[in-house]
Amino acid sequence: MNWQKVWAVNKYWVMSKSQQQYDYIRLLAKNNQWTPQKTQELGNIIDSLESVSPTKQTLTTTYQHIWRYFKKNVPMKSYISI
Repeated sequence: MNWQKVWAVNKYWVMSKSQQQYDYIRLLAKNNQWTPQKTQELGNIIDSLESVSPTKQTLTTTYQHIWRYFKKNVPMKSYISI
């Protein structure tokens, strides 16, 4: 699997564990300049986050990011009471 697919599958999982690591991976991917070393680093970061528990803050941020994709398709009155 190439790095874009690995990142696409894992990006919200990473965000839920560590905003700093999420931002760092985005910086690695900037300008689409990818190297085998960056692939290894991405794998190492994902592996290191296995033992990290999400916090209320990281989960809230992640849910807010995901919600942005869905709110366009939900009538306003459906989520005003949330």
